[in-house]
Amino acid sequence: MNMTEDLDGSLVDPDGSTDPIDVELVWQTGDPWAVEARFWCGPVPVVWLLGRDLLFDGLAGPIGDGDVRVSPVENSDRVELRLSTPWGHAVIELDNHEVFEFLTCTYDAIPPGEELLRVPIDAELAELMNGSEL
Repeated sequence: MNMTEDLDGSLVDPDGSTDPIDVELVWQTGDPWAVEARFWCGPVPVVWLLGRDLLFDGLAGPIGDGDVRVSPVENSDRVELRLSTPWGHAVIELDNHEVFEFLTCTYDAIPPGEELLRVPIDAELAELMNGSEL
């Protein structure tokens, strides 16, 4: 099962101004720990893999250490994603409620702590072993 949500985001420029950016969040039961974020700033999206729990926890307070940081925007109904690479960084704001609703749907499908019970580990291992029987 896949879940996809299209969001209207804002790319925050260094001077504080914003530009609209289309964002697509994708969650798959085959990797229930992750949310794929696709940022459409041209014909091909820039894709980041975000931890589902990291994204959820960032709705309530700042979290993240390293390349991905998530936090609510002060005095706003928005959440901020700070994405860093050796070549630069981006700050993207999304509607907090829309992200919450998307994540709630993923948690309804596979609740926290039940991810291992739902992932077809044997099939994944067999594929890694070139289809060999376990």
